Amino acid sequence: IRDVVAQGSDQRDYDAVHDENPSVMHPVESGVSENLEGAKNEYAAAEYDPLPAVDGLRITGEAFPGRELQVSGYSINGTTSCNFEWVRYLEDGLQKFIEGARQPTYLVTADDVDTILAVEVQPLDNRERKGGIVKVYANEERKIPCDPETKELIKQTLSVGHVSYEVLLPAVPVLETWEPAVLAVTRKGYSIKCNGQCGVVVTETFQQYMAVCFL
Repeated sequence: IRDVVAQGSDQRDYDAVHDENPSVMHPVESGVSENLEGAKNEYAAAEYDPLPAVDGLRITGEAFPGRELQVSGYSINGTTSCNFEWVRYLEDGLQKFIEGARQPTYLVTADDVDTILAVEVQPLDNRERKGGIVKVYANEERKIPCDPETKELIKQTLSVGHVSYEVLLPAVPVLETWEPAVLAVTRKGYSIKCNGQCGVVVTETFQQYMAVCFL
């Protein structure tokens, strides 16, 4: 209940207190109406000036190792740029952001096989405001498979029992130069042999849970 009590030129808002003495009146905090008005203004401003966003986000390209994927969509609400994060979802449910994969394009690798691949996109505008993160999955949210050609090559290699590749090794002590070498892989392990005077650089036997990375 609200009444206005005039005392000369001074007017103040009052609320009636429903207690044992209903005639007692207490002044209303003037900040209450100001806060309500401010909240309305903020709500109206948010509707009029929404955060940057993207619409119709999708991934195109064949989701096979060695093939390139491309993210595309429509910029709305003043979006001028986007941040990209490619991520793998493993069989145990864990997600792993792919190191260095922060571009709208991504080259599928053998590490992506049997995982679910996705990209997270966060739009930004020229006022450095960030919109909500939007996620889209490659291969219709199915696991990344090997393409038929790669499967056949793996099958042939396993039947033969060995394979070799021409690679480059950094020359020691001059790391800015590279020397040609041969990587030989067998069922039991692998070796790297330089074509020059260095000879065999390394020979390793495969162990359980062993991982080898070649760049």
